[in-house]
Amino acid sequence: MWINTGMYISTVSPLTSRLVERLTRSARDSAKTVSSVYIAELILIQTKARENTMHFIPLDFVLMMAPAGEGAEGGGGGLIGFLPFILIFVIIYFLMIRPQAKKQKEQQKMIAEIKQGDNVVTIGGIHGTVSGVREQDNTLIIKINEGNKIIVDRSAVNRKTDAS
Repeated sequence: MWINTGMYISTVSPLTSRLVERLTRSARDSAKTVSSVYIAELILIQTKARENTMHFIPLDFVLMMAPAGEGAEGGGGGLIGFLPFILIFVIIYFLMIRPQAKKQKEQQKMIAEIKQGDNVVTIGGIHGTVSGVREQDNTLIIKINEGNKIIVDRSAVNRKTDAS
C-alpha cells in the first residue's frame, strides 16, 4: 500500500495496511467515519518503529483526509474558503481595473472638451489643429498644414498637445 505524504511517498507495511483496511471496513459497517488523524498516527508509529526515525507527515495530508463537517470544528468552508479568491479580486481591482477605468474616464472627458483651435494628436500619430467641430456626426476637421484638412471621428483623438 502506498501513502502519499506530500513530500514523500512511502511504502506502508502489510501490518499497517491491514489495520487501515480493518478500521475502514468496521467504520463502514457501523456507519461511522474513521478518523484520518488516527490513521496518520498509525502510519507514523509503524514507520518510526520500523526505521527508528520519524518521517514528516504534513498537516495538509491529514486535513485532506479528514471528513468535512465532523464535530465542532467543521469543514472550514463558507466565507473563509473563498477568502483568498476575494482578496485576489480586491487586489486586482485596485491595481488594474480601477486605474484603467479612471484613465478611460479622463480620456472621454478630454475628447468631449475638444474645441476649435486645439492642437491634437490622433491615434495614428497625425499632428494637427482642430479647425472645425461637426456635432451632428461627432467628427472633427483637423488642419494638418496649409490646404490639407482631414475629417476624423472624435474617438480617433489620442491626446491634446501644446501649440506647435
